[in-house]
Amino acid sequence: MRSLLVPAVALLGVFAFACSPSTTGSGVGPGGGATTADGGAGATGAKPLSCSGIFDCAGACADDKACEDNCLAQGSPASQDAANGLVKCATDNACADADCFKTNCEAELQACASSSSASGETFDGTAPAGNVPAELVGKWHSPDEVYEFRADGTASYYTQSKTSGCLTTSLENGTAVANGDSLTIYFTSRVHKVCDTQGDEPYTPKSVPFKFRVDPATETLKPILRLQELNCRYSDPAAAEMYCRVGYDKE
Repeated sequence: MRSLLVPAVALLGVFAFACSPSTTGSGVGPGGGATTADGGAGATGAKPLSCSGIFDCAGACADDKACEDNCLAQGSPASQDAANGLVKCATDNACADADCFKTNCEAELQACASSSSASGETFDGTAPAGNVPAELVGKWHSPDEVYEFRADGTASYYTQSKTSGCLTTSLENGTAVANGDSLTIYFTSRVHKVCDTQGDEPYTPKSVPFKFRVDPATETLKPILRLQELNCRYSDPAAAEMYCRVGYDKE
């Protein structure tokens, strides 16, 4: 059975995602591919497309169904689910403009924007004081995400996707605790907007554990933050390596 992405072609004039923020060229290339030996997705190859990346890719396919299917196949399983869910919502509601997406597909838009988010465990929202080393302080980005760690131990995680006239964003805030090569981020709140309007979906605090390292700058590369998600949603080792180990360039 053909994927639900195919009907999106008719919507791409309305539902065309903007390009993700450009990278600095150190950890992940403009198309998401690793430019170092163990880059964004590790030794297995290029970083999979996000949900918005799938639509960026499909938008250049010029009604070539094989091309569109290939774009979908390049996404992670979570990104594919989010893309198909959004297309289904748009199709079910015959959306032809941003107002329709905003009214009928808020949850699907938000799922698309946050499909790259790491898996976590829920907690009561009482986070410990943050503690991060100096080397971690700053903003770090892949093509689809931005992590920011501050000297006071607070942390933020930002994602966005954009339709024509409809920007959907998610900003999670909390604290980060580093211990050796372990890093746990305790997200306690989120601000999300759908079509530049404050969303009203409730947020459940979550803690996300990682292993991390920072590769120092060289003459040609900026520092790179390597994050390995420990609560990876994929049990297969190859899938975990592909989807749960990411490199982030320092801004």
